[in-house]
Amino acid sequence: LLTFEGSSSGRIRLADFYRSYEEKGWTGFNERREFMQQLGILDESDAAQARVIVPNYLLNPLNCAGPWGYYATCSINECEFLMSRLERSLGAP
Repeated sequence: LLTFEGSSSGRIRLADFYRSYEEKGWTGFNERREFMQQLGILDESDAAQARVIVPNYLLNPLNCAGPWGYYATCSINECEFLMSRLERSLGAP
């Protein structure tokens, strides 16, 4: 996804997101705009050019393999380790 980014912001234009699905034949990357809005995946601060927030897209629960009753296999959220370490050192969440 980040090959379409261009600005190092962690966001790609929604049009490029859909183009990656069509041109590259990648599976996924075809969620409806309304669905991504509900999940907090879209940055619509510029209404003329919505952008997909790549970390939010990759880490949303629907990208988990599974979900079974007791567990699911999801992408690792690298921030979780850093946040838990910071919380431990501060002694508060």
